[in-house]
This record gives sequence, C-alpha cells and structure tokens, in this order.
Amino acid sequence: MVCGELGYFIGPEFWNNGYGAEACAKLVEFGFRTLELERNYGRCMAKNTASKRVMEKCGLKLKV
Repeated sequence: MVCGELGYFIGPEFWNNGYGAEACAKLVEFGFRTLELERNYGRCMAKNTASKRVMEKCGLKLKV
C-alpha cells in the first residue's frame, strides 16, 4: 500500500484566514490524483483543535 503523510505549520499571524484548509485540501488532492496514493495520513497535537478541524474538513478521519 502506498501512503502519504502530511503536516504543516502556520505562523500565528496567518491563523483564521483559511490558508491551512486550502493547503491541506490541495495536498490531499495531489496525493491521490498525482501520486496515486492509496491513503493519506495527517498528524497534529491533541490540544490543537483548530488543526484537527482543518484535517477533518479535508476528509481525514480521527484515529485514536
């Protein structure tokens, strides 16, 4: 199985502008369409609820 993993850091001055969601969506799309990945993974710190929401918006599911 061919898998990818994504992560990101966005400086606080750029928070709440939609940049994270836009970048995450494009990376997920690129992984599936161009790289032909079978699965994409994302990680964030447990206390970072905003990043968790961004990943969920992009179709990633929480794995506990």
